[in-house]
Amino acid sequence: MPVQFFGLRDAVCRYAYLTANNIRNGELVYNRRKTGAQIRMEITTGMWQIIHKYAPANGERQFLFPILPSSSPTHSQYKHCLAMHNQELKTVGEKLNIPVPFTSYVIRHSWASSALQSGVPVAVISQGLGHSSEKTTRYYLSELDVSELTKANRIVSAPINRLFDRG
Repeated sequence: MPVQFFGLRDAVCRYAYLTANNIRNGELVYNRRKTGAQIRMEITTGMWQIIHKYAPANGERQFLFPILPSSSPTHSQYKHCLAMHNQELKTVGEKLNIPVPFTSYVIRHSWASSALQSGVPVAVISQGLGHSSEKTTRYYLSELDVSELTKANRIVSAPINRLFDRG
């Protein structure tokens, strides 16, 4: 299953249980399993391609994607699917020569960091991560890439550095 569909750690849980009923007016609508909060997002072109690629033919299965072995999977079956998902991500990461082991956590952290660097408000990132508070999200984002902090420090300290360069 392509990971760009959600890019979040518990995405396997989220998309494993999706059915055709979760698609409404070009949006993906579902309730978060952990909090019950409703999540709504526009289905992008890439998401539509993934949905169509894995769409069940003639009602052959209940869920949109062939992830879970049955309509009532056990917890151990779900954990097995998650482990397989992470193993597949690791293989993708190796093929792309990503130096950090590519896992669902890395994808989640990368999505949040990229969103923040792109100017997405913390409140929106918090919703995307499924956090119950922005405080949790701010803590999560506090582990920003050091290179971004270095870049910010250079911008902020540039006027002071120019003073020293003149002397």
